[in-house]
Amino acid sequence: GGFFCYEAFGEERILSSNSYLWRMFGFDNEADFMEHVHGSFKGIVCPEELETVEASITSQINNSAREMDFVKYHIIHRDGHRLPVVDYGHLSHRKDDAVFYVFVHEDR
Repeated sequence: GGFFCYEAFGEERILSSNSYLWRMFGFDNEADFMEHVHGSFKGIVCPEELETVEASITSQINNSAREMDFVKYHIIHRDGHRLPVVDYGHLSHRKDDAVFYVFVHEDR
């Protein structure tokens, strides 16, 4: 399935992603995918769902000893249609910051 990691705070910049994720959005390369989502987790989630999704992630992480979350939201394909997805995330702490590792797949 789709996989990406992103900075947990601030701009939530995407650090890496795989080709399956790009194809979910209708792209065959990382550069076009990154342009479409503005290089950020904030660009992956449908804008009207972002606040709710981020609040759910924060709440789950704060209440989970393993710092894991599970959320459902929509992404916007390059042709404009909305695709429901399921997102499983894990917060990992590094020396000076934190990163989310996320597995995402279509919610059929």
